[in-house]
Amino acid sequence: MVDDWAATGETARVVRGLVDDCGAEWIGAACIVDALRDARFRRDLPLRALLDVRTL
Repeated sequence: MVDDWAATGETARVVRGLVDDCGAEWIGAACIVDALRDARFRRDLPLRALLDVRTL
C-alpha cells in the first residue's frame, strides 16, 4: 500500500485488514512523509518512508 502521509497509521491498518480478509499476503506500506508518533506501527505494518516529519 502506498500513501502520501502517514499520521496515525489507520489507513494502512484498514487496508491490511482488507488484504487479510480476502486471503492475500500483506507485504507492507510505503509513504512519502512519516508522521507517526507511535514507532510500533512502523514495525508492525511494516512502514517505509522517504521523509520523516521531524526533519521537515
